[in-house]
Amino acid sequence: MDCERAARLVSARLDGQIGSDDELVLDAHLSECESCRLLTDDLRHQDAELRRAFAARRFAAVAVGGRVLLDLARHKQRRTALRWVGMLTSAAAGFAAAVLMYRAPREAPAIPDPPAARLTLSTGAAEVMPPGSDTWHVLTAGTPVAAGSRLRTPPRVLCELVTTDGSSIRLNTDSELLLRGSHELELARGQVWTRVLSSVHAMQLDAPSANVTAAGAELDVRSESNHTTVTVASGVAIARGDGAEQIIHAGERLRVFGGQLAEKITVDDLTGATRWLNDILVLKGRDNPEVAARVDVLMERIAQPWMGYDYEEELRALGAHCVKPLKDYIHKACAPSEREQRLRAMSILADIAKAEPWAATAEVIELLSDADQEVCRLASEALRPLPGPRDEACLTCCEDAHRWHLWWQGDESRFFRSANALARTP
Repeated sequence: MDCERAARLVSARLDGQIGSDDELVLDAHLSECESCRLLTDDLRHQDAELRRAFAARRFAAVAVGGRVLLDLARHKQRRTALRWVGMLTSAAAGFAAAVLMYRAPREAPAIPDPPAARLTLSTGAAEVMPPGSDTWHVLTAGTPVAAGSRLRTPPRVLCELVTTDGSSIRLNTDSELLLRGSHELELARGQVWTRVLSSVHAMQLDAPSANVTAAGAELDVRSESNHTTVTVASGVAIARGDGAEQIIHAGERLRVFGGQLAEKITVDDLTGATRWLNDILVLKGRDNPEVAARVDVLMERIAQPWMGYDYEEELRALGAHCVKPLKDYIHKACAPSEREQRLRAMSILADIAKAEPWAATAEVIELLSDADQEVCRLASEALRPLPGPRDEACLTCCEDAHRWHLWWQGDESRFFRSANALARTP
C-alpha cells in the first residue's frame, strides 16, 4: 500500500466508512510507516477539534429535530385516536343493523393481544404481576410480558426487556415498573434505563414527580425519596413538571423536585452514570457490540489522570468479557500519541489472561507478533504460566507467535481450547 491510499483510508476510518479488509491493510501499513502514523494522529486531532467547534450548533439542530419528532409522534397518536373514533362509530352502526337483520353466529374465539415486551436477560429472579392479578411470579428469560403488567427486581437483581419494535428497557436492582404498553412506562421506584429505537413512536415514561417523552434516544430515569433524576445519554428528551417543560440534550441531566424542574446540568461522566448497566452487559457475551463500545469509551477515559484508576478498575471487573474488545483496541490504536494507551490496554489484558487463561489465550497469542516490542513482552509474560512451548534464545516475536499458534491448534492444548470455548458463551 502507498501512503496516498493510506491517507484516504485513514479519512474513511474517521468517517466510519472503512471496510474490515481495508482496515487490516491500513493497520499493517501504519505499523511500518511513521509518517502515516503522524498523519493519522494529526487527522484525529483535527477531527476532534472540528467536532468540538460545531458541538453547539449540532446540539441545537438535534434539539429542534428531536422536538419536531416528538411533536409528530404525539400528533400521530392523536390523529390515530380520532380516526379510530370515526371508524368505531361507523362499525357500531353497521353492527346494530346486522343484529336487526340476522341472527348472530356462534361467538369466535378471542385473539390474545400481542405482548408489550419480552424478558431477554436477568441477573436473578425478576418478578411480574400480570394484569388482573395480585400475586407476584418469577419471570424467566424469553417470557412475554403483557401490557398492564407490573415488574420488580429484588436486591442485587437487574433485568432487561425488549419491546415489539426492538427498544430496550433495563431495570436496576430494587426497582418497580408498570408496563402500560410497549412505549408507555410508569416508574414506581428505583431506576430504569431505556433505548428508544423509533424516532416516530415516542416512549412515554411517568415517574413520581415528572413525565418524560423520548424518541430515538437513550436515557436513564432514577426515582429517589424527594426527586426524580433524568439523564440523557444520546438523542433528546422532553421532561414535564407542573406546568413547565424542558428539552434535555445528550450529556445533560435534569432533577425534578415535587413537579418543579431544576436547572439542567452537564454530565461530565456519562460512563460512570451508567456503570450499573455492566452487570447486564456481561450477560450478552464477549462479541456483543455494546460491550465493545463500552470498552472503547473506558479506554478513552483512562487517559484522564483524576479518574483513570476508576475506569481501569471497571475494565478489570469486566474480566473475560473485555478481552476481545481490548485486543481490537490494541490493533487499531496505532498512532504514536496512543502508545501509552495501547500498553495500558495490553497490561490489563495480560493480567486478565493470567487470572483466566482459558478466556484470553487466543487473543494474547495473536498479540505476540505485534510491532511494538513492549506489547510482545507483556503478551509473552501472560502466556508463561501455560504448559505451552518454552522460550528459546534468539527467537523473533513472529517465530515465538508461530510456535504458540501451532501449540494452540494442536492436541496438547485441547483442554485449554475447550475451556476457552466455554468461556466465550454468554
